[in-house]
Amino acid sequence: MVGGNAGKEAWNMAGGENITWDCLSCSYRHDPSIGAPDDGIPPGTPFEDLSGDWTCPECSAFKGNFTATASPARAPH
Repeated sequence: MVGGNAGKEAWNMAGGENITWDCLSCSYRHDPSIGAPDDGIPPGTPFEDLSGDWTCPECSAFKGNFTATASPARAPH
């Protein structure tokens, strides 16, 4: 599911942690709960669902150049 409850489901599956994805080239942080609306990625879109040719909006690094980071978070509303 994209949008809607997807962010809440990801939060629950992460055991109450917010998973963000950090670019190893430029430190851009992609937060799936926020998405990247300017790039056509709605909030709640899981990182895994981004197309294989998606690149960092800051430095154009490939998706494989990102690493997952978990941090405590509040449950989405």
